[in-house]
This record gives sequence, C-alpha cells and structure tokens, in this order.
Amino acid sequence: MMLKEILYNPLVGNTVKFLSTAERSGGTRTEIEIELAAGGGIPMHYHNNFSETFTICEGTLGLELSGGRKLYLKSGELITIPRRTPHRFFNDSSSPVTFRERISPADSGFEHSLRIAYGLVNDGLTNKSSIPRSLYHLAILLKMGDSNLPGILSLIKPLITILYRQAKRKQIDKKLLLKYCER
Repeated sequence: MMLKEILYNPLVGNTVKFLSTAERSGGTRTEIEIELAAGGGIPMHYHNNFSETFTICEGTLGLELSGGRKLYLKSGELITIPRRTPHRFFNDSSSPVTFRERISPADSGFEHSLRIAYGLVNDGLTNKSSIPRSLYHLAILLKMGDSNLPGILSLIKPLITILYRQAKRKQIDKKLLLKYCER
C-alpha cells in the first residue's frame, strides 16, 4: 500500500498535500501544502522540536501569536514561527486559503500525526470538529506531532502524558501507525 500523499477532511473541507517528507529530504524538512476552508483553523499551540515557515500561495491566512497579536498574510508573504512560540492559524475570510508549511528540521512524528488525524476523521472516529473521540488517540496525536498547549491548557499536560503512556502500553500508537502510516 502506498502512503497517501493527499489527505482530505470532509468535515471541515481542508486538504493537505505532502510536498517533502523527512524520508525524502534526508531529515532536513517536512513540507506540506494546505488548502484551508473558509472559517477553518487550528487552536493555539507550540512545538519544541521544530520551527514552521508559512508561505501564502493564494488568499489571506490569519496567524495569532501569543499575547493576542494577529497578522494577516497575503499571497507571496511568509513568516517563520520559531520553536516554543505559541501560535495558531485561521481563515476568517469567505474563501479558501492555500499555503505551504515547512517544518525544519523534518519531523516524521508530525507527518504521522497528520496522516492519523485525517484517517480518524475519514473513519468516523472524531467529533464534528475533527477532535478524536478517544482520549488515547488525542494524546497520541498531541505527543507524536509535538503539539503542546499553552496557557491555562498547559495544566492538562500531565493528564496527556499519562494517557499517552497508557496508549503506548496498550500499543494503540502502533495500531494507528500500522493502519494509517505504513506502506
């Protein structure tokens, strides 16, 4: 079985296309192209292991940084979000926005977390907001993708860690990897 290169979330209408992976780039970068539907976005988070560079291809992408600072990037503009910098991206326009996201250095865990998250959505294992119904699945996605919650939500980090360890003991992570990430 070939790994999917294009992922689609029918609940929110987002598409992710893999342009470069950890394996193909020799570990230097993961690069994806995202078409984010009108009204789409992800919650505030940060990564410890990599920086993210967003380059806008078409439309306007909103970015919010810690402290509530919002930026709006248009086609051709780019920004790099350093490691450990809380941020979120969103599309508050009425049209889709297409952008590229480069992860440096490459992160196969991030790649796996995307494949698993989109797989769970397509298998009906999430709520209508695309959040996994299983707390084990949620913990795996957060840990595997190096997605950390800032502010008051950081208080649930110990719970996420416990759930992640339990999921690993039950080999739930291996089952998800086998189902959604193996060739």
